[in-house]
Order: sequence, then C-alpha cells, then structure tokens
Amino acid sequence: MHYLIQPRGPGTGWVFRMVTPPELVGMENPWTGKPFGREIRRGLKTRHLPEARKRRDVALGEIRKLADTGNGADDFSLEKALEWRQMVAEDSSDEGAVGSILGDRLEAAESRGVPLKKLQGFGKVAFGKGFPISKAFPQYLEERKPGNRRGYKPLQRTTILNAETALRHLRDFLGDEDRVACLEDVTPEKARRFREDYLPSLTTRRSPEVQIF
Repeated sequence: MHYLIQPRGPGTGWVFRMVTPPELVGMENPWTGKPFGREIRRGLKTRHLPEARKRRDVALGEIRKLADTGNGADDFSLEKALEWRQMVAEDSSDEGAVGSILGDRLEAAESRGVPLKKLQGFGKVAFGKGFPISKAFPQYLEERKPGNRRGYKPLQRTTILNAETALRHLRDFLGDEDRVACLEDVTPEKARRFREDYLPSLTTRRSPEVQIF
C-alpha cells in the first residue's frame, strides 16, 4: 500500500505519491513539464487496488531511470549521501523502494565507470551503515568547547589545530577524496598503521629530513 493513496476517500481513484529523490528536485518532470518539487504525485487512473499496484511499480521504474540520468547523477558528495540517508530512514515501505532506487543508481554509476571505492563510501553513508567522520569531528569539537553541556574540559587551541592537521592526514591515508569516510572505516589495524607507520613517515617540504609527527 505504500506510495498509494486515495485523496478523495475509499472507492475513488488511486494516486501514486512519494518523496522526490534528491537529484531530481528541480529537474523537469516529464509527466507535467514542470520542475520536480519535494514530492511526486501521479494519478493512476484506476479505482482497483491490484491495478493501482501494477501502475505504481511502473512509476517507480520510470523514476529509477530518471534518477540514473538526472541532474547530479554523478554527485556522490557527503551532502547527497546525507540526503539519501534521511530518505532511506524515512522510507516505511515493505519493499524498501527508496533503497532500491539508490541501489539501481549506484549500479548504473559503476557501469559508467565511477570508481567502486567512491560508490562504496557513498553507499555506506547513504544506507546508514556508517557515521561520517565529517559529521563526527565537528560534533566532538562542539562537545569540547568552553561551556559545553557535559562539563568536559575545553580543548586548547593548539590541540584543536593539531587534531585538524591529523584529520587531514587521516583523509589522505584513507584516500577519502569525497569526504565520505566513516568512523567504521578506521579499524584497529588501520589506526595502528596510521599512528605507527604513516604519521612518522611524513616530512616537511622545506626539510625532508624532519618528521612532522
């Protein structure tokens, strides 16, 4: 029954309704000729539930195709991942339609040659299977600022600067060009190699023999 409503009450025509995938918002809706808003509505022209379900599935298939070819089809930024994460979390359908659309989009992107590592990082955030470092670090600084709600000792300015520098090096170590790396990506083994092998190997440009850490 998800994505199906009867706006005029029982016994009336069924309407397809769903939240618009992020990359389609603002793109021209081929059914109406107007830009997609935050919600998609489409009359299914039937009062019979079995037929309405079939036409709903057809509509979902068309939306998948539009999502694969629409504006921002190759936008795998953290912001887009977080938008998808919210949509997946809010999807209460038994068939997980939003997740299905996202899965199809990632498969299509892989077929176009988008690096698998990029897609895996994006998918981990979008499907809610990891917590982005880009969100965790600001939250940590917020919890350690003067007058914080938990009464933690505030961080020194030099400590914050050192942490920001270390975070930049961690991104390089993880190959996190798209800033979608998650806390879960930093396994104990990777943390050990980053601390004991990677950081000690860094040197300054002016003094190659001087280690940064």
